[in-house]
Amino acid sequence: PDVLNMADVNLLAREVLSSISPYKLVQKCIRFDKENHCMYIQGKPFTVAKNIRVIAFGKAVLGMVEAIENILDSHIVGGVAIVPRGMINTMQQEHPHYLPNSRIRTFEAGQNNLPNKASVVATREIIKEVTMATGDDIIITLVSGGGSALLVDPAGVTLEEKIDVTQSLSRAGASIQELNTVRCHLSTVKGGKLARLASPAKVINLILSDVIGNPLHIIASGPT
Repeated sequence: PDVLNMADVNLLAREVLSSISPYKLVQKCIRFDKENHCMYIQGKPFTVAKNIRVIAFGKAVLGMVEAIENILDSHIVGGVAIVPRGMINTMQQEHPHYLPNSRIRTFEAGQNNLPNKASVVATREIIKEVTMATGDDIIITLVSGGGSALLVDPAGVTLEEKIDVTQSLSRAGASIQELNTVRCHLSTVKGGKLARLASPAKVINLILSDVIGNPLHIIASGPT
């Protein structure tokens, strides 16, 4: 049988990774009919008239954000994205045309997969964005793995106390489901609370799962 050399293996790997890039996955999911001002997400129609707000959080969302902006362009009236430290520089190096002119403000937050004060500041910008929305608006939420450390607004405890609680539970062997249950109770945005804050706007979620079985309430602690 033929044996692949390393050049062939590297080419194959690049092609596989390109086919599942967050940018291409969003492109496959959304179609926009400019003439009729209609957005189709997996075939379902939504009327678009400069009424789109975008919120995003996770390790892989910058590519998703770029795709959304390229598709919907001026129909996006605002948005906020939260990504891990260093991601903005990486994105600007790979796509120098993108972030400087973005309608979606991007914040870096978190460190070592843990939330920090920047996470709270950025999350409160997301809260402001969704609470400005009206019943005519559509909020597109882009979520990927790592969102739990980025979308953070503690409820009833300080940030430090929340980190201590989750770290103690993790050391004690708590499952991801158990950790996220606690996170939801100690948060103003997790466990569906962000979606409630966005009411009466329509919320559409595009989620990249990093959890086996794709349980949507577990990914980034299910804020929407």
